[in-house]
Amino acid sequence: MKYLSLLCLFLISLTLQSQNPSFSDGFVLLPSGKTSDHAVGVADMTGDGLDDIIRMQSVDLGPNTIQNIYVAVQGNAGETFTEYLVGAMDVAGTGSADSWGLSIGDYDQNGRNDLSTGGFYNGVYVFMSNGDNSDYTELNYLDDEIYVQSMSNLDIDNDGLLDIFICDDVDVSQILTNMGGGNFEELPSGLVPETDQPSDDSGNYGSCFMDVDNNGFCDLYIAKCRQGVSNYDDPRRINLLFMNNGDGTWTSEGAERGVAIGWQSWSADFGDYDNDGDLDLFVGNHDAFSQLLENDGTGYFEEVTEDAEIDGLIDHLVIQSTWADFNNDGLIDIITMGNGDHKLVMNDGDGTFTIFDNLMGNFPTNSYALGDLNNDGFIDLYVTANGYGGWGNESWEDRVYLNDGNDNHYIKVLLEGVDSNINGVGARVEIYGPWGVQIRDVKAGESYGINNTFTQHFGLGAETMIDQVTIHWPSGTEDNFYNVEADQTLQITEGSGPITGLSEESANAFSFSVTPNPVVNTALIQIEDLSSLIGKDLVLEVFDISGKQVAMQRLVGNISVIDLGLLTSGTYIMNLVADGSILSTSQMVKE
Repeated sequence: MKYLSLLCLFLISLTLQSQNPSFSDGFVLLPSGKTSDHAVGVADMTGDGLDDIIRMQSVDLGPNTIQNIYVAVQGNAGETFTEYLVGAMDVAGTGSADSWGLSIGDYDQNGRNDLSTGGFYNGVYVFMSNGDNSDYTELNYLDDEIYVQSMSNLDIDNDGLLDIFICDDVDVSQILTNMGGGNFEELPSGLVPETDQPSDDSGNYGSCFMDVDNNGFCDLYIAKCRQGVSNYDDPRRINLLFMNNGDGTWTSEGAERGVAIGWQSWSADFGDYDNDGDLDLFVGNHDAFSQLLENDGTGYFEEVTEDAEIDGLIDHLVIQSTWADFNNDGLIDIITMGNGDHKLVMNDGDGTFTIFDNLMGNFPTNSYALGDLNNDGFIDLYVTANGYGGWGNESWEDRVYLNDGNDNHYIKVLLEGVDSNINGVGARVEIYGPWGVQIRDVKAGESYGINNTFTQHFGLGAETMIDQVTIHWPSGTEDNFYNVEADQTLQITEGSGPITGLSEESANAFSFSVTPNPVVNTALIQIEDLSSLIGKDLVLEVFDISGKQVAMQRLVGNISVIDLGLLTSGTYIMNLVADGSILSTSQMVKE
């Protein structure tokens, strides 16, 4: 009953450690004043493991306008960032936003992140880092062919290189396939993001890649909006969910999975707010109140906005929305911004939320990017006032708001792929402990044209030790680390094995596999190395997410069969136990 007792202790500590959020103006960190649009980013651009800021500034050159793109590089904690010019993007003289989309990733795998951006029929700009903070090569694609909205990166064709997915406002969204060395081509793909019903395929605003059915493959959600179209049933404004079949093909299943929302949506994000091992969905709407939908563990969703006690309370025009743990209590929260307003929707831990606003004084918040901008283990914000819903706010220069923090602990995980793409985009990070399991999927470009940090951040409340950290890489590789201490950043290379500092017992932990997973009725349990376990009493324990033991079976040989047909659908934790000691922990989904 280890997890049951630990879960009870964690819930008690969570109650004690949950604190209201607060932020302080971090203007001293910014090297210069800039007025960005809504497309901004936070990512490590120098390879030192610290979050930097990607910001923009429009310059009127008379008949033409350009938008300069800058990287502000973090140094020592609390010191002013150092700024470098990346390049410039031509801006169409239409009164539209300068840059609508932004995504970041190491396209040529040289150890330095690159970036892509675009706007109103000025093509897609890719700026390739040549290894120096101010040395970038500019590449141009889809010139005059696309009205760029949000952008996201994923290794769509599973070749180990990041491709670029671009939402198109007026046509079907497009993909730039990475051919190596940071060179891209327009090539046919198994992902064809057309509407379910015939249309002109327009209205693509926000994009997000994540694994909603826990099958190890990232799926795609597109938040759609078609201005001037008032019919809720018009396919141009019905959100789309494309399920990754794992064989290079994708299938549109938004309607049957409960997420084909017809409100005017501009952003959406997935996160596990109830720590049950699957990703839930928040959708930010314009012509209706925003919505929260719960995942049943197999990628099917049910709306729980009213049960969460937020129905009608996120009442501003939502441009951006993201899940993150802002008080490090082990529960992810929601932040929304747009049209000069913001809400920080704090997770109460019982399925309900408490909303905070006015956290940034009179600054007319409109967009943001998230990361740890002073390397203290708490999520901070880079915030803009300009952009859609914020035009007229050009006099408000961008701000940094630093999280005031508390006594809660954290762990941060930054990945480096080997067989997978170097950023680990599409990987899932899981941490196990008294809370059950917390999960994060690594994303590059999300919500509506922003890029948040690649470093996966977990709050731990009062806990100072993680029982197990598991990385599921896009290549299929799985890395497990045991008894990991809190308050550090783990920089993990794919296939690297146990991290430095683990005990000998932990480093020699035994792994086992569950096949199939998800399980229908029976599962095969296979232990990888049985030779050193001969003569020990081997038991497989199964716990539900609350910590209650629901099944147990003694194991004989390296392959055993366990009957799980009586279990209800959901996520479960399995422990491999030898002579009373837990050797390994894994997660199983029951259909």
